[in-house]
Amino acid sequence: MRIKILIEYDGNEFYGWQIQKKFKTCQGEIENALKKIFLREIRIKGASRLDRGVHAISQVAHFDISKKILNRYFKSLEDFKRSLNSILPDAIYIKDIQVEKNDFHARFSAKGKIYVYKIFLGRSPLKRKYFWEIDYKININSLYKMAKFLKGERDFKKWAPGHKGKGFVNIFDAGWKRKGNVLIFYIAGNRFLNKLVRSIVGQMVFLSKEGNYLKFKEYLEKGPEKIIIAPPHGLYLAKVFYEKYNKKMLKEIIS
Repeated sequence: MRIKILIEYDGNEFYGWQIQKKFKTCQGEIENALKKIFLREIRIKGASRLDRGVHAISQVAHFDISKKILNRYFKSLEDFKRSLNSILPDAIYIKDIQVEKNDFHARFSAKGKIYVYKIFLGRSPLKRKYFWEIDYKININSLYKMAKFLKGERDFKKWAPGHKGKGFVNIFDAGWKRKGNVLIFYIAGNRFLNKLVRSIVGQMVFLSKEGNYLKFKEYLEKGPEKIIIAPPHGLYLAKVFYEKYNKKMLKEIIS
């Protein structure tokens, strides 16, 4: 039986999503909790390999377990969810558990993902671990204009440090929203390369210092002169979707 779990976690507490022998990771903590419950090794597979410091509002993962074993321990999926959350560290929370078809795969069945990046204009001790603090002047209108150039399919290989293989990404939607001193960048696409969202945000912020939004369009066509990576703690995996993208998905996240 294939089980899908929806996970929220604080990236500040882990060395990324993917399991590592010597470091605390989100995948590793969940697998350890499952082992305590079922007294056997259970490997989970996630939809996205998030870097160290990146947060997840809705990471998706799956694992397989026999119905007989699951029913031996729990009367319902809600009981299972409650037990799993009681074992996991406070920085991880299982938001939902569902039974899926056997051909479902958290990563390969996905049609796309939505990320958000949060910036605080100024300084805030309470926000510094979850926002990129920017206490210098930037041209916010130029950020809005740059985001409009992102929609469509193009090769982002030159934007992603260390990426090997094909670099084409189809961006369905992208933009900025401001709430007081908080700037939120949102981007939806069929896939994302390693550090790509942080590279896009870093470049936009750098160019916005002088309001040079047309340079960003040039970089999208030819590749950036220099890769600028925004800090990881401002980035959130907001949604992994398994059906065709629509605007309603975005409204749920940034409303």
